[in-house]
Amino acid sequence: MKSETKRLQEGDVSLQAILPTVHYDVQLVIETENKLDTFRPISAEVLLLGGSKSQSFLRFALDNLTSALPRAQRVEFKGLDHLGADNSGKPENIASELRRFFAA
Repeated sequence: MKSETKRLQEGDVSLQAILPTVHYDVQLVIETENKLDTFRPISAEVLLLGGSKSQSFLRFALDNLTSALPRAQRVEFKGLDHLGADNSGKPENIASELRRFFAA
């Protein structure tokens, strides 16, 4: 992580700065277990992003959310994992999809 900090450019956020929020990911997984039906009434457009190398439980969750959410759009980034948006991954690919989604 220290070598990453040296490569950061203006506007970048280090992985070290983001790591304290990871426990929220885990907490959400725990809190939403067996509650897929609660998502079905959501009528908003939803963008689901994932990587082909993400852990299987994350891909499984996206599969199920894609089925449950009536207006879900799913994008899978080939060769990326759960950290695909960090500065050493492909943040430009994720940013491009976000711009596309929010411009629509």
